[in-house]
Amino acid sequence: PEFYYGFYGSALVWQLGFLVIAHDPVRYRPLMLVAILEKAAFFIACLALWAAGRIAIGGPFIGAMIDGAWMFAFLVAWARTAKAPPPPAI
Repeated sequence: PEFYYGFYGSALVWQLGFLVIAHDPVRYRPLMLVAILEKAAFFIACLALWAAGRIAIGGPFIGAMIDGAWMFAFLVAWARTAKAPPPPAI
């Protein structure tokens, strides 16, 4: 149970991290790379499991495809924020 609840707790905390990134994407642009890796971990693992016939197209696989879409969205956001002016110094 510790892995189950630990995983879901970690996933929930990351959702808050994504909201922080969304609040100021230019400032948190470096964190987007970590977010891309977070999304890629589940996406690539589920694709590999599906290709090996170890999971069916269902809940986890569909969730992985959604993570893949978010991964692509973070890639686009990361690329577009490169042209943004730097945030003002505080």
